Amino acid sequence: MHFNDIHIHYFVKQDSQVSAAAVLKAMDKAGLEHIVALSDYGHNLKEQKANIIQTGKFIAQAPDRLYGLAWIEPLHKTPLSLLDWVVGDLKYKGFKMIPNNWYPCDELILKYCARMAALRALCLFHSGILYFETFSSRFCRPAYYEALLKVPRFRFALAHISWPWTDECLALFGQARSAKNAGYSTAEMFIDITPGTPSDYRENALRHLLNFGAEDFMIYGTDYSLSGLTDPQPVSMTIKKELALYKKLGMSGETTAKIIHRNFEKFFAG
Repeated sequence: MHFNDIHIHYFVKQDSQVSAAAVLKAMDKAGLEHIVALSDYGHNLKEQKANIIQTGKFIAQAPDRLYGLAWIEPLHKTPLSLLDWVVGDLKYKGFKMIPNNWYPCDELILKYCARMAALRALCLFHSGILYFETFSSRFCRPAYYEALLKVPRFRFALAHISWPWTDECLALFGQARSAKNAGYSTAEMFIDITPGTPSDYRENALRHLLNFGAEDFMIYGTDYSLSGLTDPQPVSMTIKKELALYKKLGMSGETTAKIIHRNFEKFFAG
């Protein structure tokens, strides 16, 4: 079974010497068809752009298999025109954002999201506890993302099932689904099931998602770094462990296929 991984970090200090050829070779051995490389955090606008360019050079070596999401930080006063450059010139699929002392429901953030939607680009948001130097977890609760449902045709995903607020993430998904089905929202929410959820919580979190009918919107990811991805053995073990969990949950082959690759394809289909 082929997997797609939506959550691979490109850390500049440790990954800048990693070749696309080495990554693709390891992907073939591990059974990965596509990965998404997330550009590194920049502490200012200049560094942010440099990191986006560096990750862009990597994904450009195999754009059919290596997708990119550019990390943008509104606190750097990132101009909206930079989003056009990222998608139009560097051929990124979209963006990655982490609420860093700002709320996803802020009017400024909605302007960024509207621009992304206009570019037919998507966004992966961190959601849940944030192991980051700014200690801003309080901004990352899933309920604050409800406002994104007001952005026409905006496609986004919340990472890590928003742990420890997994029930809140599930409730927001229900709101998004209801709003879309009722016709008063054209936004679409996906759930990146990349761990963040500890193993003791993960099984129940996935079970609740499945029981709530979220199987068409759950996307597999690992949180690996790019250099960590070059060794196919631990990647293969991670995949094996994931499939064992799916079996324990009683997932059908059809549902498994959705989570490990079909929903990824739908998310990036545009």
